[in-house]
Amino acid sequence: MTLSEAIAGAKVDVPTPWGTIALRIPPGTSSGRRLRAGGMGVRHANGAKGDLIAEVQVVVPDVADAAIRDQLLEAARAAEAGASDARAHLRW
Repeated sequence: MTLSEAIAGAKVDVPTPWGTIALRIPPGTSSGRRLRAGGMGVRHANGAKGDLIAEVQVVVPDVADAAIRDQLLEAARAAEAGASDARAHLRW
């Protein structure tokens, strides 16, 4: 998904074994987050439909214009200024 979709939230079409669904992406979603679509996965041996797990992958735009890239970088740094350390939850 795009950076703007991750920031603002969106509905993204996702293929499933039963057809395409519109999966709601909450605002502020990061890459790696897993979202569950109940009953949209493959069938179990007993015939019940399993859940589909979709993992979000945010794609950062490849910006050729240096001025736009600088504006994007400045906005990202401003947003990160008051936030907690993005790596604080990692355990090494």
